Amino acid sequence: MTKKLVTISLPVYNGMPFLPEAIDSIMAQTLKDFHLLIIDDGSTDGSADYLEIIKDSRVKIIRQENQGLGATLNRAIELCETKYMMRMDCDDVMAPTRLQEQLEYMEKHEDVVMLGTQQAFIAGGRVVQASKLPLEHDDIDRFLLSGSGGVCHASFMLRTDAVRTIGGYHVSGAGQGFDFCLRLAEVGRVANLDRVLYYYRILKNTLALSKQDEIRCAYAYAIECARCRRNLLVEPKYSDFLLSWKQRDTFTKISNKIEDWSGRQYRLSIIDKGHERNLRRMARLFFAAALRPRYSLKKLLGRL
Repeated sequence: MTKKLVTISLPVYNGMPFLPEAIDSIMAQTLKDFHLLIIDDGSTDGSADYLEIIKDSRVKIIRQENQGLGATLNRAIELCETKYMMRMDCDDVMAPTRLQEQLEYMEKHEDVVMLGTQQAFIAGGRVVQASKLPLEHDDIDRFLLSGSGGVCHASFMLRTDAVRTIGGYHVSGAGQGFDFCLRLAEVGRVANLDRVLYYYRILKNTLALSKQDEIRCAYAYAIECARCRRNLLVEPKYSDFLLSWKQRDTFTKISNKIEDWSGRQYRLSIIDKGHERNLRRMARLFFAAALRPRYSLKKLLGRL
């Protein structure tokens, strides 16, 4: 038997009814030689019962009390015994050639520590096109530092030693993946393949506005810490940053709220497209564009 090179980590928390489709897409990979590490983070919805029926020597299942995504991913990093590790969310789907294509690229580009792919959305049972993500390190890093993403976090293949070099995930909760990406971009090159190999399921109940300010603050904190590191300055404590964040002027707070509402309308329009609710979709896009024209233009240019 050849030595396995890749561990696919699958954190699971209440993944039903989409968990079987996610695991089926992993088992359908054209490259069959991998470890699948499933960590059930205290699911209460029947996910544990489903995992009981999986019988495959490549699969290891660990159960724990609920600790949150960041802690679960750090445990996966701790347990990984392969050269590479991959992310996968329990309600998403990967293309059959994802593992093979990313592994071939990583083996040929030894300076790349994090490799993502293009993504598409799953909405209403349909696949909906997403904006194209940048391909090269400098463009991705610029997107990250602007708070615009530039990567699909769950599509990564990672060099395990590089992940351990940065100490895994430093931030718990909102912003944990964003901070992780910025840190990895500082220890090696990052890239995206120019193919859709990951399908991200977008659900209405994940788009609540109530957490948007928390997410925006976490992103801003991650960016500030990255800029301090790159200028050889001490990173601010989160408590100090949070205090200054809360002291933003009223105009900035209102502008942020408008941007959050606009972004939510854009994401809801993706769900409408999946359900073929075209009039509602167009209305959402119109209001989103009117309130946030620069964001809408960027999305349009990304699609073009």
